[in-house]
Formats: sequence, C-alpha cells, structure tokens
Amino acid sequence: MRRTLLMQRMEEVLTPRELNLVRSYLGIGQPDEVGLTFQELAIRLNYNGPSGAEKAYKAALRKLKRDLYSGSYGRWLSAQKAIRAAEAEAEQDTGHDATPQRTWWEEKALANRFACEIAALICVYEVLSGA
Repeated sequence: MRRTLLMQRMEEVLTPRELNLVRSYLGIGQPDEVGLTFQELAIRLNYNGPSGAEKAYKAALRKLKRDLYSGSYGRWLSAQKAIRAAEAEAEQDTGHDATPQRTWWEEKALANRFACEIAALICVYEVLSGA
C-alpha cells in the first residue's frame, strides 16, 4: 500500500523524464527489480555522462522530499518534534531523566496524554500557514 501511494505521489510530482530516471535507477518495473547504474542511465536517457544522470537523480529526490515534507506528513513530523521537545522539557523540570527503560504502558499513557495537544498543534499550524 505504501509503495502504491509513493508511486502515485512520484507520478504527480516528477516530470516524465525524472520519473523514468528514478524508476530505472531503483529498478522499479525492471526485470528482477535490478536498477541501472548512472553510466547506463546516461547512455539510455541521453544525459551528459554519469555525473549528469546522478545530479538529475539527486535533484528529483530533493523535489520529492520537498513535496512530501510540505504536506500533511511534514505537519505531522513537526507536531511529533514539538511533543518530544515538550516531553524532554517536562522531564527536566521534574528532575527525571529520560531513560531507555520506559515500559510500553508509560509510552501509551504519554501518547494518550499528548493526543489532544497533537491535534491542537496541527490546527494552529494550519491556521498560521493559511494566514
């Protein structure tokens, strides 16, 4: 399911040439899912050498990341980062250090406690980004 959604997003964001480059390099839709080298891509897709194909590939990945992080996934990541920062600050204030021995129940309680704050942060972010 994730792969299908990622492929749909790639088709929406990338140009046909960039899409062909990324698919060929990663081996998506290729026999045995074996990708091509930048040398082979430069020859097949008419780039100025392997370095040109590699630069185009990296630019396409940056374009995908920028699009992915600008949407709802980026807002979710921002909310998660804010929650982790607030949790660390609260633990420092109470004199407790964050320990790796946290139990699953403690993590679940923490998630439940911050669920409302996540929703509030996302709403505030959407309001501010819309303004």
